[in-house]
Amino acid sequence: RGHLYTTGIDSNGVYVRKSTNAGNSFGQKNWIPNTSFWYPASIAVDVNDDVYVVCTYNTQVYLFKSTDSGITFSVTQISDNCRIIGKDLTIDNNGTIYIAYTPSNNNNGAYLLKSINWGVSFSSIPIETNSSILAYYDFTGTIDNHDNIYIAWVEQINANHSNVSVAKSVDGGISFKILKIPVISTQ
Repeated sequence: RGHLYTTGIDSNGVYVRKSTNAGNSFGQKNWIPNTSFWYPASIAVDVNDDVYVVCTYNTQVYLFKSTDSGITFSVTQISDNCRIIGKDLTIDNNGTIYIAYTPSNNNNGAYLLKSINWGVSFSSIPIETNSSILAYYDFTGTIDNHDNIYIAWVEQINANHSNVSVAKSVDGGISFKILKIPVISTQ
């Protein structure tokens, strides 16, 4: 519908702002209640113009949903086992929501949170698990016009070696094909 949304955090908590003029200016901050000390990870708008914000608090992940252009929000706790959340909350044309993350337990790997009911409930899908990887981080994702899912992340192999990995799913996150791009540190 031509609206742009942004999210941020200040001393009052997480907020959302809306632009109705292609980003030339943004309206007032609409704070999400009780979110002081939270970190807003991502914002997305679905085909119905509903606004979604994913936030983390400690190891917990919450999805805030607004059906009134970001003025008020309902909340759903998605997970209580998250170490790193993806930077991009992704929603396909059918309302399926995807968020990449790493769990906070010993299951080191890249995982995908998926909701097929507009964020009412989520399931966790492993994209890749590898106990020899020191860390997974900097997740990002997108969906193309054919609803293929693309997730990228960095995985730290050791102090001097990392991979950038890109995973593609053509079946709604059931399976992934992964491409590894080696990155060698010169430091």
